[in-house]
Amino acid sequence: MTYVFRGQFCGSLASEWTEPLAGVIVRLYKYRETKYISSLAVVDPGKTMTILTADAVSAKAASLLGEATTDATGNFILPLDEAGYKGVAFDIDLVLSDAPGRKNPTPRLPVQVTLTTMKPRWEATDAGYQADWEYCLPPEQWHAIRARFDAWLICGRVTAQASGQPVSNVQVTAFDADWLQDDELGSALTDAEGKFRIDYERADFTHTMLSPLVNREDGGPDLYFKVSTADGALLLDEPKIQGNIATRKDAACCTFVELTVAAALALA
Repeated sequence: MTYVFRGQFCGSLASEWTEPLAGVIVRLYKYRETKYISSLAVVDPGKTMTILTADAVSAKAASLLGEATTDATGNFILPLDEAGYKGVAFDIDLVLSDAPGRKNPTPRLPVQVTLTTMKPRWEATDAGYQADWEYCLPPEQWHAIRARFDAWLICGRVTAQASGQPVSNVQVTAFDADWLQDDELGSALTDAEGKFRIDYERADFTHTMLSPLVNREDGGPDLYFKVSTADGALLLDEPKIQGNIATRKDAACCTFVELTVAAALALA
């Protein structure tokens, strides 16, 4: 009988904000332990996810059952050879060669992550057996993986102060406050829900007039923002001192912000 394992993967950036894991290799390996094997369903990936060393990847190569690559929406279909697989538990790994939105086109070393051990609940079909599993990597784990690719990101939402309604089609520009020279990290337009996303890299806030001899910032940027209409009228003009408050200083690789503008504008 043929076994087909199907599913979808995404990464969580913030609450209600995810991105599909496209072009990721899904690898299934024979489960090499025996303890509690009869009771396994899905071990919580949030507790078991591990980024593997090159030696660890090599050590499990002989146990590979099969692999498939996710499509643009993070979906995959992975058939398993019935001669080598009999419906037992397996380990699920992901191999990532990039992170969504990364600015620098220079290739990076792939990262292989062991997610979990699963004993699938196989359902009989006309063609054999099928099991489905969808999983979204939690923010803490997904942010750590993005950081390995130097894929920094600010996502957020712009709302009107009086009504709380989303403000669409305005430009949000992010800056890093610094004593020598403030860095513009990037700009983005808000969508119909007032959401925006700005992708950047470490070089965008460590570069100075003396680079590459003198760079700075061992941590993250100190963020402040400007919001403007399509014709350049400022709706929000934060002072750079805003970058010193606790929620903005030394920002993490992936940061979510809520911005409000004073005027409840009817913007086309």
